[in-house]
Amino acid sequence: MGRSGFLLSANYKIQYDKLEQEWKSFNYEFMVVYPGDLEVDLYQLLGPYTDENWVNRNAFEAADQQVKEALTDEDFFYAYFNRGSAQVDLNDFYGAAQSYDLAFHYYANLDTKIRPYRIVWYQTGPYYAYYYTGRYQDLIALADITLASTKEPFLEESYYWRAMAYHALGEIGNAQDDLKTCLEVHPGFSPCTILSAELGGG
Repeated sequence: MGRSGFLLSANYKIQYDKLEQEWKSFNYEFMVVYPGDLEVDLYQLLGPYTDENWVNRNAFEAADQQVKEALTDEDFFYAYFNRGSAQVDLNDFYGAAQSYDLAFHYYANLDTKIRPYRIVWYQTGPYYAYYYTGRYQDLIALADITLASTKEPFLEESYYWRAMAYHALGEIGNAQDDLKTCLEVHPGFSPCTILSAELGGG
């Protein structure tokens, strides 16, 4: 732990306020790497964070509080997006879809210099929310925008979810095309491999 508001880790230091600002875009998720012989001590330190249900509920409540405290369009975007992600983890897909709708409403108002256009590259919660509420066209539109945001044909999750939406709509040819691209980008990616096999593609 550093002084003067800095966090030190592996020769990299960052101010706490900057860390919190950047961490917000990942809904404050964290991973603990630890030696196995310290597991008991670690679990005592983590307390309720070892309970997945508690963690998901706590994340929802924290994001809901962020919504109430938001002042700018950027604040509202992250608050609603994080709330949607927490609702996906709680299997509240309808609530999540509504939260993501509000997030993308505020996203549209952001200056292009600060728009987090890569957020769906790493956080695919909106795909779950739209798919499991039957909003297949909205899923396809989001995947189109996400895939268009990169110059290279990667983001296998976006190809997979768009294929899922096409499959649900009966557009099997489009689904197979996306699955083919998905597996070219990431050979052996199991979700695409499984769906491709179901559609007779492998």
